[in-house]
Amino acid sequence: MSDDTGGQGDDFEEEGSELEDEALARRAQEFKRKALDHAQKWREEAAEDYAFPAGDQWTREERARLEEDGRPVITFNRIGPMVQAVVGSEVNNRQEIKAIPRSFEDAGAADVATKLITFARQQSQAEDEESHAFTDLVTCGMGWTELRMDYSSEPDGEICVDRFDPAEALWDPAARKKNLADGREFGRVRKWRLDVAMEEWPEKAAELRAAQLLGSEDGAEQASALPRDRYGTTGFTLHDNESRVPMVEILHYQWCEEHHVVLVSDASGRQELEPEEWDKVRKRLRLLGLPEPRSVKQKRRKWYQAVVAGNVVLERGDCPFPDGPTLRCMTGILDRNTGHFYGIVRPMKDPQRWANMFFVQAHHVLATSAKSGLLIEEGAVEDVRELERTYALPGGVSKLNPGGLNRIKEKMAANVPAGLERMMQFAVASIPDVTGINREMLGLADREQAGVLEAQRKQAAQAILAPLFDGLRRYRKGVGEVLLYFIRQYMPRDIQVRVLGEDGKPEWLSAAMLPDAAKYDIIVDEAPTSPNAKQEVWASLAPMLPAIMKLGMPTAVWGEILKYSPIPASAVERIMAALQQQEQQPGRPDPEAQKVQAQIAGEQAKTQASIQATQMKARAEVEAKAMTTQADIEIKRAAAEAKRTDQAMAAWLRAVPYSPLTN
Repeated sequence: MSDDTGGQGDDFEEEGSELEDEALARRAQEFKRKALDHAQKWREEAAEDYAFPAGDQWTREERARLEEDGRPVITFNRIGPMVQAVVGSEVNNRQEIKAIPRSFEDAGAADVATKLITFARQQSQAEDEESHAFTDLVTCGMGWTELRMDYSSEPDGEICVDRFDPAEALWDPAARKKNLADGREFGRVRKWRLDVAMEEWPEKAAELRAAQLLGSEDGAEQASALPRDRYGTTGFTLHDNESRVPMVEILHYQWCEEHHVVLVSDASGRQELEPEEWDKVRKRLRLLGLPEPRSVKQKRRKWYQAVVAGNVVLERGDCPFPDGPTLRCMTGILDRNTGHFYGIVRPMKDPQRWANMFFVQAHHVLATSAKSGLLIEEGAVEDVRELERTYALPGGVSKLNPGGLNRIKEKMAANVPAGLERMMQFAVASIPDVTGINREMLGLADREQAGVLEAQRKQAAQAILAPLFDGLRRYRKGVGEVLLYFIRQYMPRDIQVRVLGEDGKPEWLSAAMLPDAAKYDIIVDEAPTSPNAKQEVWASLAPMLPAIMKLGMPTAVWGEILKYSPIPASAVERIMAALQQQEQQPGRPDPEAQKVQAQIAGEQAKTQASIQATQMKARAEVEAKAMTTQADIEIKRAAAEAKRTDQAMAAWLRAVPYSPLTN
């Protein structure tokens, strides 16, 4: 299967779920129907959420009414910059995924896992795709990506992280947890060109032709299943620019099923067995008269996937990641009553609407108050149209009939309604207030204040937006687990990849360096190369640089320091290369540096001598204690032997009088 369907190539197998194709197709279509019904209102609101940051903030009826009245359709888009400010904050503070070992012996493998995850994310442009999905999260409350293996350009396959439109996403209506963690079914519905789909699945060409949506009269009725047609113009569109080309709807469906397993513990460790296998093992143990090991019945979830077109199953098999879906979601704030998630745009829409309306109204009042109009009796002028044209012209001449001046009266000028200006200012000020985004975060604060205070105000705004970033952090933790599984299972073990080490030197790593038994905890940490992190660390390091330079630090340490500098990466590489060359071919030593190094060497020698003396003293004490203990044992043994000798002598003396040799 090609990468266009989000599949894994040959990873689809005719194994796994016991559902028949016909039953699976019905289940997939039923899931799609329920998911669309559940998300109907969310899709309508989300389409509007996308329109507001783009400047489309008037409904069709409002535009028609303003144009009919001759009023301009005025929009000052204040929502767009706020969305961009939140997204820009994420871009400037990107996070990295790390694997932390659970035991000391897994430390080396965890470091390799972290570097391979970083390599996979760099190759798939995951940071850019996740930032795009985070933009969706901020806008409509949900951002979606798909993780898959792509074999179209690389025969060995490459890991891909692709953001896709939330309009294509389907999810379990019962899911309520962050990032839909409790969801049991997910899907992605898209429209394919019929000819492309038939090339992809030539054995299903007839079924695909029967399931086509557009380009024929019979397909028009089936097209109503699409979200764009189901919910009208206010819903999402699936962006088909070639509307007259025959299309077919493809559903990528993923679901989980529970399996019973038996966890058996014996001297060799733990292992999972199917209930049927465990029954056979128990029978054999009974026949041999051996005791049964400890066992516990447990449930395990396993994920499957299928590609469905109408009532036809095109492909099916195990999910590429058996412990979860590869259609991953990051969510915003939950509306408990509806079960829908929303971002920061929804609360800003009403203040933005009212600000636009108040401004249009104020503009209309001001435009009409300069010349409020005339009251004219019949016969006062010969040509009313000419009077309308020349009345407001500077230097214009208006011709009147005799006595016309007494039959013309100017209307009273309309004043701006009291409070209109304050209402407009309140609506404008409410746009950032309902989100917690202050002017400091936007960089628009025009008052003089201390830098510390401004930084605190920015941090306060970040705290209000923390739930959005929490969804992104949890998403990245889940993605780290999937990427690590992909690296182990799908990356060829004989292929090495080039990554940069801690000192900036290239390292060659492979999936074979990851032992299967190693255990990790996936965490998300701020990337050391993010602009904010670099700025903060460099500000702390700058005062210490003179003292650090006198210590003659090795090149590896300078590499860590320069990683946080504002110097361009190319300049840092040249500086590191020069330092490494200087280490390999040292020139004339600096006397001051030599003196400092000699002092350091002396202190190290003293410390080493002290450590050795302490170790020798401890060893002598242990040996003396051991000798004392051995001597005590020998003394006790000799005393016991003497006691036994005395007892034997006494017995012999008692027996001598009765011996026949006594005389």
